[in-house]
Order: sequence, then structure tokens, then C-alpha cells
Amino acid sequence: VVDKSHSNEAPFVKWINKMVDLEKQINEKEKELELLKQDVLLSIEELENEDHKTLLTLRYLKKMTYSDIADKLFISISTFKRWHEEALSSIVVPQKYRSL
Repeated sequence: VVDKSHSNEAPFVKWINKMVDLEKQINEKEKELELLKQDVLLSIEELENEDHKTLLTLRYLKKMTYSDIADKLFISISTFKRWHEEALSSIVVPQKYRSL
């Protein structure tokens, strides 16, 4: 058994090792995020209504605000909210995400 509490390494080495471990975790999470984004996009693309597709893409993938999306689509905020609700109710959530 090696006692690591009296290591001959410089104190900053443990910080570097921790940084490397965290970078690996971040890279794994980034890959998971990309897969999730692809699945969200596929679900959005299955919608029949093109306005709903555009609205959800701008909101959830481009991260635009309600008012910016309404301006871009030349619609009122109340129309945005109605379309948003209709679009979300039309989305089919893939089975693997239903327990989230």
C-alpha cells in the first residue's frame, strides 16, 4: 500500500491531475449534449407545421428569447406563446428520454 499523503510530487501536481480529470468529464458531457441536441432536432423536424419547427429551433437550439423570435417571425408575443404551446404539445419525446 502506497501512502499518497506524503508524496514527493509538488503540491500543484494534484491540481493538474484534477484539472485533467475534469476536462475528461467535460468532454464526455459535451458529447452527451451533442447527441441530445441531435435528438431534439430530429423530434422538431418530425413536426408538420413549419412555423412550429422554426419557433422551437430558434428557442431551444439557437436559445433566442421569446421577443426576439416573435420579431424575427413577425408575430405578436401572444401568437408566439400560442404557437409555442401547440408545438410543444405536438412533440413526440423519444422513449429513452421519457423518464427524465
